[in-house]
Amino acid sequence: MQCTRLLVVAAAAMLVGSSALAAGPKHKVKHPAPKLTAVRVCPITGEAVKGKGGGNEVVGKYRVYFCCAACKAPFDKLSKANKLKKVQVALKTKKAAHAGHHPSAAKSMHAAQDVQVCPISGKQVEGEGASVETVGQYRVHFCCPNCQPAFDKLTDQQKQEKIAAALKR
Repeated sequence: MQCTRLLVVAAAAMLVGSSALAAGPKHKVKHPAPKLTAVRVCPITGEAVKGKGGGNEVVGKYRVYFCCAACKAPFDKLSKANKLKKVQVALKTKKAAHAGHHPSAAKSMHAAQDVQVCPISGKQVEGEGASVETVGQYRVHFCCPNCQPAFDKLTDQQKQEKIAAALKR
């Protein structure tokens, strides 16, 4: 009879022990947060951002800093794909700055040159036009709602060429 009791106690101990092992550790293992790459060139103006700047935002694997609070609002209106494009341009600007070309040599958004000729249609734009987009040192005005999406599909080089042509008119 004692043998049977001993076997029952041993079996119960094995069950309790195996269920504790199956449940795993009582505390969760904390994994470190993925490291974000800091982008300290404003994606709107192309200016270097010093200190905390005008705030920051996480976009994918990047922590993007803004030169002033006014730049964050237009950035927030962009689609995720366009935000990532702006971040990529800012990263290239950062690399150019390290190579000796300082990004703040360009005019800031606050002193941007207005381009009053639509870069897509070539038409003169009155007032603000249908929409406005800041590209580097230029505030580009569009004559109708169809032109800005067409402009946004262009490469950065093509945009610069369109802006240069619009400035000559």
